[in-house]
Amino acid sequence: MEWGKGYILWLLLGHSIVSQMSRLFMEKYKPWLLMAYGMLACWLLLGIGGLAVILLHITISFFVAQFKISVLIWACSLLLLSTLRIPAVEEQQMRKQESYSLKSNLCILVLGVVRILFWWWLAELMIHLMYIHAICSSSPLLESVSYWTLGGLALAQVLFFYVKYLVLFGVPALIIQMDGLTPPALPRCVSTMHSFSGMWRSFDVGLHHFLIR
Repeated sequence: MEWGKGYILWLLLGHSIVSQMSRLFMEKYKPWLLMAYGMLACWLLLGIGGLAVILLHITISFFVAQFKISVLIWACSLLLLSTLRIPAVEEQQMRKQESYSLKSNLCILVLGVVRILFWWWLAELMIHLMYIHAICSSSPLLESVSYWTLGGLALAQVLFFYVKYLVLFGVPALIIQMDGLTPPALPRCVSTMHSFSGMWRSFDVGLHHFLIR
């Protein structure tokens, strides 16, 4: 998919390398090294203006949180989310970092990459063989098919949406696992759900946890 053709994958790979190298050789300075790398990545992707906006958002969030007023924090969060969403990592989760093992990390990396590549291949297959994007704008074709076929096409669209987000959520989840943290669960298969009222709880689990905190 298009997002994978830019610099983002290389920067995520660089994050993993910096994380593992600092954990092996400079554990004490790991947070500072990751912070410096993150600022460098933001500068490369967004420029000095984008980096300034992100730093401004972080500073505002920090100072507003010191007041410990729920309404004020919610208002600030919604205002910032309207321009840029920066998901926070819970402090409790940070305390539960798993013990480091190079062998286990290597297994996680290999299995995660294979799984993500499989999902990516499946999504590309649906795009090129099922014309999953083009068929949505083909009104004459949709009007000519039976109701059963139309239902099948609608289900295919929903399943493509699910597979696409397995890739989009799977990459950062793998990076989080490599850092020794437990990421939010990946989206649940939409074909196992019968109601959309509970779909948001199990599809974007991280967003659900963020909203109910």
